[in-house]
Amino acid sequence: MSYAERLETHGVRVHDLPFKDGDVPPASVLKQWLELVNERLCDAVSESAAQPVPKTIAVHCVAGLGRAPVLVAVALIEKGMDPLDSIEHVRHKRRGAFNNRQITYLADQYKRTAASKHAKVRASPLNSTASPHASASPAGSGSAVPAIAPKSFFRKMFGSSH
Repeated sequence: MSYAERLETHGVRVHDLPFKDGDVPPASVLKQWLELVNERLCDAVSESAAQPVPKTIAVHCVAGLGRAPVLVAVALIEKGMDPLDSIEHVRHKRRGAFNNRQITYLADQYKRTAASKHAKVRASPLNSTASPHASASPAGSGSAVPAIAPKSFFRKMFGSSH
């Protein structure tokens, strides 16, 4: 019996979302991850569910320093946390989390994507149907979402003296 099968006999569903160690998750992994997070966080509080879905999601990778922390940070960003705050929060819990490429992705690339979806995220905090790499403007507004003023990563992470 495999490790995943043993977990499943104890009521733990296993989801394998592989991507290269040290890399950022591809769009297909992000889509699956956000669908899972949306299911767990939104369906868990649904009163219509005959048997409530537990909110807990355990996330792991080999070392716990790259892939798993990136997915956790993405979920926090989608839930409304500032990208730099999500990096800081995960690093507080898991020292050494993220490499430079992953930090740049979360702080610069994913942040811009999340900001462009901000109006939709307010209505549904975990919008799993929109591609995390696509920009959007509020429906019917005819104008772009205002940009969020960028924060200096080093100022945020190390104080104003850098």
